[in-house]
Amino acid sequence: MTPAPALLIVESDRHRLDAMTRHFIRSGFHVTPLAHPRQAMAACARKHFDGAIMARRLPEMRGPELA
Repeated sequence: MTPAPALLIVESDRHRLDAMTRHFIRSGFHVTPLAHPRQAMAACARKHFDGAIMARRLPEMRGPELA
């Protein structure tokens, strides 16, 4: 059996983050939901992600800067 793809979601709006997390978990992903870009940078240093979804505007930096 193939392991679930690891997905990083970075979104500062808690309602959007929760909704996306639920959706992708139901779709078979292993989701790491984070609200702050610095947390995302630390997570990427510790773990490999198969994909990422990031808000364009985040506290402290924009999504493209984080990517």
